[in-house]
Amino acid sequence: MKQKITYTIAALLAFTFFLGGCKKDGFKKLGSNDSTLTVSTVATGLYDYITADNSGNIYALRLNYGADTIYKFDASGTKTLFYTAPTTMDHDTVVKHTMACLTIDSLGNIYTINYSGGTFVPNVMKITAAGLASIVYSNITPYGGLQIQKIAVDGNGYFYFSDGHGIHTIFTNGNSELVVTGVSTFAVDRKGDIFYPTTNSSGQTSISETFTGGGLSVIIAGPGSTQTSVTFNNVASMATDSYGNVFTGEVSGTNIATIHLLKYTAYNPQKTGWQSVTTIISSPFGHVDGPAATAKIAVPFSMVTDAHENLYFSEATGNPADIRKISF
Repeated sequence: MKQKITYTIAALLAFTFFLGGCKKDGFKKLGSNDSTLTVSTVATGLYDYITADNSGNIYALRLNYGADTIYKFDASGTKTLFYTAPTTMDHDTVVKHTMACLTIDSLGNIYTINYSGGTFVPNVMKITAAGLASIVYSNITPYGGLQIQKIAVDGNGYFYFSDGHGIHTIFTNGNSELVVTGVSTFAVDRKGDIFYPTTNSSGQTSISETFTGGGLSVIIAGPGSTQTSVTFNNVASMATDSYGNVFTGEVSGTNIATIHLLKYTAYNPQKTGWQSVTTIISSPFGHVDGPAATAKIAVPFSMVTDAHENLYFSEATGNPADIRKISF
């Protein structure tokens, strides 16, 4: 699994390369020209996937090559060990258990992909706020042999994952369904709407939304929508917030990292309400904290918002791979 994760990040850098909430009106601050929009470093270290609970705690999965560990950072930045994948014995053989991806539900239960015994058969593991772990879904890849790329859970308790075939839903009864084909990067809001990048025959990238239950799909930004002036580069990560807005983390071939905000204004029966797309930050790869207009970031690998609408992301580039925060 470690080799696959490493390859994914390397491929991202070489040639391209969440939990949201109920939709509400408005957003507090927009754009890198806002003097209050700042970038800071939450933690330094080799962190991969992150998620956040409703109390302002950040959880970060660090891949430790056989001792994968989830750390918890409270609102003051204090770091504690939350959960470590166990090492067990099978007769006289050491069996290592690994993890990948993170998401969290409204009750504070964390979900991760668990690979038991060094196999590449993915299970969904639930870890309670008390650190108690259990497998809730076994062997969730219906097409076999494909790496799980992203995971999410919505407010109805439905679990989502993507692999090389597309985005899948697992219903509470354990049945799964392919809802979007050919997409790995995505985000899901609490209502169950799925957001993901699509590329047309000319190589232009748009952001699409598939509504709850895999029904109507529309392009909400980029070519094919009213936001035709927006250019999305290679979208590596996405997140939603409690206002219904969507964030995209992107990288261009010129080593530029960009985060866009798709502002949501109001829900209506016509399934529209996307007002604008704003560039939150766009910078050459680097590590500089401060106002977003002058800060530098690396490729956002895993993105999430907290209960106060701050945006966090882990970086796929840089040394080390830090957790950064954009405060609105």
